Amino acid sequence: MRAEQTIDRELTQRSSTARRPRYRIVVVEDEALIALGLEQILLHQGHEVCAVAASVDEAVEAVDRHRPDLVLMDVMLRGGGDGVEAADRIWKRFGIRSLFTSAVDANILRSRAASVSLGFITKPYRPEDFQRSLSALSLA
Repeated sequence: MRAEQTIDRELTQRSSTARRPRYRIVVVEDEALIALGLEQILLHQGHEVCAVAASVDEAVEAVDRHRPDLVLMDVMLRGGGDGVEAADRIWKRFGIRSLFTSAVDANILRSRAASVSLGFITKPYRPEDFQRSLSALSLA
């Protein structure tokens, strides 16, 4: 009886993992080590990372090239502009929204990004934060 319960439990875990959505994601993060860590978290969770970008222009180009399901967007980016500007350009041009990551949890930022945002994950974050946020999304 124990062997059957173990097998049933393993099958249930596998099927619940298989039902988890798999998204194609562009990561926009100007800190290379953080971008690499995000990519590893997302890959481990079964998502595809299409590209990594570090600036507004790189983000728009990556989305144009790969047409992902969503963009994981840091608010502070290298060069001119910020993640909210990049997300706004991406939304207007491609109709793709962004899930923001930020060390700043400011209401002004949230109101500025409300129309293009799928949500916010505040730094420092953990892999569970991404799993929870991405599994709650409905991109239809």
